[in-house]
Amino acid sequence: MKNARYAIPALLLLSSLLLSCGGTDVTDQPPATETVTDAATEAVTEAPRDSLPDDLDFGGVTVNMFMRDDSPLAEFNVTEDSGDIVDSAIYHRNATVSERLNVTFNHIGHPCAWADIPNFTAQVEKSVLANDGAYDIIGTYSMALADLAVANMLYDISDTKYLDFSQPWWSKMYLEKSYVGEKLYFVSGDISANMTYFTYVYFFNKSMIDRFDLDNPYDLVNNGTWTLDKFAEMTKGVYADLNSNGKKDKDDQYGSMMYNVYVDSMYWGSGMTVLSQDANGQIQLSDDLVSEKAVDLITKVLDIYTVSPDHYFGGYDQTFHNGNILFTCDEMLYAITNLRDVEFDFGVLPAPKYDEAQDTYYTTLGGPIFMYGMPTTIADPDMASAVMEALASESYYNVTPVLFETAMKVKYSRDTESAQMFDIIRDTRTTDLARIFGRSLKDVYAVFRMQIVEKNKNWASNYEKKLKQYQKSIDKLNEIFSEE
Repeated sequence: MKNARYAIPALLLLSSLLLSCGGTDVTDQPPATETVTDAATEAVTEAPRDSLPDDLDFGGVTVNMFMRDDSPLAEFNVTEDSGDIVDSAIYHRNATVSERLNVTFNHIGHPCAWADIPNFTAQVEKSVLANDGAYDIIGTYSMALADLAVANMLYDISDTKYLDFSQPWWSKMYLEKSYVGEKLYFVSGDISANMTYFTYVYFFNKSMIDRFDLDNPYDLVNNGTWTLDKFAEMTKGVYADLNSNGKKDKDDQYGSMMYNVYVDSMYWGSGMTVLSQDANGQIQLSDDLVSEKAVDLITKVLDIYTVSPDHYFGGYDQTFHNGNILFTCDEMLYAITNLRDVEFDFGVLPAPKYDEAQDTYYTTLGGPIFMYGMPTTIADPDMASAVMEALASESYYNVTPVLFETAMKVKYSRDTESAQMFDIIRDTRTTDLARIFGRSLKDVYAVFRMQIVEKNKNWASNYEKKLKQYQKSIDKLNEIFSEE
């Protein structure tokens, strides 16, 4: 099915991330519907089916899935119904797809945390060079797939038979950011539970909001006034030396705590990008980098984290769960791993906007999200594309609803307003070519972050010093993709 890059309707771009136990189809000609039961809520809804043929049968073929197997929470390889609501949903999704397409899944796991990316990609390269057909589908850390694309190890999935990118289970935002020219080497969306886990969100301590008599953050989000200036205003005067040792440390009380990685949320939360593509699909540095807005943003953030005593910034000493931090930014995963049993009430927010004139919130996706692709030696891309489409559509109906509606909104949050915030967060998730191809581009995705870490307000001269090496790596990447 041919999927031209710019043929995605604007309405789909807005609605692709909408959460629904029985999603509403937004194509001009909605497909037939089927009854879908949400196992967690026992709610029965009418849902649009995917466009896979009803009689599709691959004769019991084995589908070799080469997957990252050291992610903190389950993504694919759930071998039994343990009773955990999310794991159970993934288990039944796999079983349903296996039966529906008459395929058998063979999970081949390999570590792929940041430090393991080279070892993971080496396994794929070894297989491709040997043409041994060891893997059909690859699912792993986003930058690992990008490295494989740069090494010409991934199949162009933009013209596969069964992948239908007009469907809401494929992240349209990620599609727009993942194309290189007219080629597409990886994709993500509802097929990946970890796309949810590794979303950057802002947590706030509701008890401290009440104690300091501050505005309700939910109201600020809903009326469009949750901005960087408001964030700075609300965090003033909060610092307290709780351990009375006369110095700022992680055990004190702060207006905000920020590990340096998550300051990225303020740049992309302001609606700016690091890389873009020209009319010919050539990757280029974004004009945002030399804009007055970028300079102003750096000044604002540095004023927050280097001038005010109310903020703790730097090393990964996350102590929000101790109840002494008003705001923090972390992955949504943090709610599951650290906040399930805290005694205080907390809430969840999208990243603050640059200013009130900004039309929407933007929520940054972390690097460890899973992307899916196929090696260039794939023996049957039609089969692999059907499997990916079926996994994604089944996830849309029966995994994502459980993940959000039950796990994230009920089990891991404390109020109905948080549930509304999760919907906003999911609808506004964004990324950048720089974040996807960062390992091949001299870490250009961290250019804003390092400016803050280095406490350097002289953005123009600092950027100018790095421009040559960035441009050199971008030119090299464009050359690699133009040669294919």
